Amino acid sequence: MDILILICLAAVIVLLVKNIFEPALVFFGLLIFYFLLGLIDTREFLGSFVNQSIIILTLLIIIADVLARTQITTIICRLLGTGKRHIFATGLTVGALSSFLSNTLVVQMFIKLLDKREFKGKLLLPISYIAILGGTTTLIGTSTNLIANGFMADVGLKPFSFFDFAYVGVPLLLAGLLYLTLFSKKILKHKENEPLEDDQDYFLEARILPESSLIGKTIMENGLRNLENLFLTEIIRHNRLISPVRPSEILVENDILVFTGDVKNVKELQRFDKLQIFEQKDDVLSQNLVLAVLSHKSALVNKRIKDCDFRNKFNAAIVAIKREGEKLGGKIGEISLKAGDNLVLAIGECFLPGRDVKNNFYLLNDLTTVKKFDMKNSIFIFMSFIVTVIISAAGVISLIKGLFMLLFLYMLIGYTSFKDMLKNTNLNLIILLGSALGISKVLVTNGASDIISDAVLYISQNIGVYGTFIVVYFLSLILTELTLNASAVAIAFPVAYLTATALGVNPMPFIFAVTFGSSASFLTKFGYQTNMLVSGAGNYKPGDFIKLGLPLSIIYSVIVLVLVPMFFKF
Repeated sequence: MDILILICLAAVIVLLVKNIFEPALVFFGLLIFYFLLGLIDTREFLGSFVNQSIIILTLLIIIADVLARTQITTIICRLLGTGKRHIFATGLTVGALSSFLSNTLVVQMFIKLLDKREFKGKLLLPISYIAILGGTTTLIGTSTNLIANGFMADVGLKPFSFFDFAYVGVPLLLAGLLYLTLFSKKILKHKENEPLEDDQDYFLEARILPESSLIGKTIMENGLRNLENLFLTEIIRHNRLISPVRPSEILVENDILVFTGDVKNVKELQRFDKLQIFEQKDDVLSQNLVLAVLSHKSALVNKRIKDCDFRNKFNAAIVAIKREGEKLGGKIGEISLKAGDNLVLAIGECFLPGRDVKNNFYLLNDLTTVKKFDMKNSIFIFMSFIVTVIISAAGVISLIKGLFMLLFLYMLIGYTSFKDMLKNTNLNLIILLGSALGISKVLVTNGASDIISDAVLYISQNIGVYGTFIVVYFLSLILTELTLNASAVAIAFPVAYLTATALGVNPMPFIFAVTFGSSASFLTKFGYQTNMLVSGAGNYKPGDFIKLGLPLSIIYSVIVLVLVPMFFKF
């Protein structure tokens, strides 16, 4: 049975690496399989989804929605001033915010805040890295730490205190900030000459409808050659591609015109008679355009756009798409969406950042449909959250009690409601983390982790306890780069715990090796959601992550491997 458990786990890792199915579905499916085999009982199965750490994370997500509707970005802008942004000053702010706010929320805020000419290619990737580093400094700074805290309770260990991570996390943040301040501009110097985001190529289509006055006239006669912000690159006619497009080309009914350019000015196509933007219905383009990144957790990943029923699900239409590193062509409806795709959505009035939207997208600009709190209420919301975190960290009240009290206060004043809570509850994340906890229980109680642990001990038998500690750390780091931080913790935690137990040493250093290793995602855009966010907005190539992230990963690893055993003895 142990071999079957490991085979299934290996299959899950392959599916996560290949990104064939959404992670929550993969993990939940494996847990259901284990449950049907009787490897986990009903009580443990259900208990995995009501773990205290998952409840805390859910509360933080709900409260983060309230914080996102404040004018924090305006406050930050005033604090930073209007002068030239500096990586160190900006990084200190990002690191401080990321220690108690969602890293994703912080990076989204700064994408909206910083001027494009200023941050383009020079600040976004460092900001993503600093947000990751800031998250390692406290218990609530990253979901990785909270997940590990949930595992701690399950195996009977004392949970982390709020600042246990700070002994190593703060030096990591300062060292990373120093490295990025000194070297990021030099390493990313080639980005300075790249075009701004508005000038980068997106990809959109428009169909010539029957009885359009464009039919029978040339491209030049219709004025389609002299558009200010868009360029006609291809024509799809009866499934045949016409490229390049000559000015003398005569248009016919149902021609699909393929444009690239700044799609924020896509409305200039609306002046042409019966020229329909792809999926435009009921004047959906009368509302504002939204830039969004497709999440790796989205149910839309690997689905063709025309099969998604996008318009009905989200009250929005995809009018343009850009995929970093890949030249898109052909029919937009035939494109299979990939995690990290940058989409331009033309939204309707009912498009709101509720559960469905948040489970599928990271939004890169503010919605005019979302009403923000005034400055007075924004300051009160922000400060009340800070006070709650401080008194919880000081041990005056437990974190879960403090967050419940804060949420009740927000509801009492009217900042949020039960409807908002339901809308912002991330079921995908709860299923993913609950399943991960359940799978970890199966690995521990059925001996499967012992096999992996024995393999780790065999590999490190001649290098002692410290060598084994290093192996566990790099196991976690490799898993998080290949899959997700949640899956890295779920797989590596039981291995670390059982390995330490077999060695007869304190498991805490091994557990910290897992938490810090699972947060060390600097080499790819897929390992951490903030990297995915900045990848498209900053037009970063895979090589940019390697060039800037590899030295940081080495610095990070050295600090973790030196400081963890110093503060947490074997």
